[in-house]
Amino acid sequence: DRLLGDEIPRLARILHVAPRAFGAVFSAALLGLMVGAFILGPMADRLGRKRILVASTLIFGIFTIATALATSFTSLLAIRFFAGVGLGGAMPSFISLASEYVPHRLRTLLVTVLWAGFPFGGVVGGLLASVLIPAAGWQSLFYIGGITPLAVAAALTVALPESLGFLVATNA
Repeated sequence: DRLLGDEIPRLARILHVAPRAFGAVFSAALLGLMVGAFILGPMADRLGRKRILVASTLIFGIFTIATALATSFTSLLAIRFFAGVGLGGAMPSFISLASEYVPHRLRTLLVTVLWAGFPFGGVVGGLLASVLIPAAGWQSLFYIGGITPLAVAAALTVALPESLGFLVATNA
């Protein structure tokens, strides 16, 4: 996003790195997303999709808030990586859970809509950035982007049923 991109030279000065080094920050988040999906996705089959979804959402929220508090480039890289792990771990669980509970005839549509939600979140984030960054600074975007998943995790804990497949497989 252009507005966040406009903040990179300022962040680079604060963190004492060259602006071009920020490509690694964006890559760290995507690497974390891949690692989270590969590790936490299969763990959900053993430990329960709801449990992993809630934990992943908490991880994503906590590390997104921590992004606003990063004091070094190294810490920013690590924080964005772990935020990616949380998001990557949540994706397979919420898609599996949703596809188990939706009628079969709507399953393909639902999975498509859920996958489209990932880039849609980027669009919403960009729109929020255009308002929040000029008004409240770049950190505000990460505070809101972190508090929201924490609230979602609380709601999931209360309202989300466990996967039927997991319950059957574990005789729960």
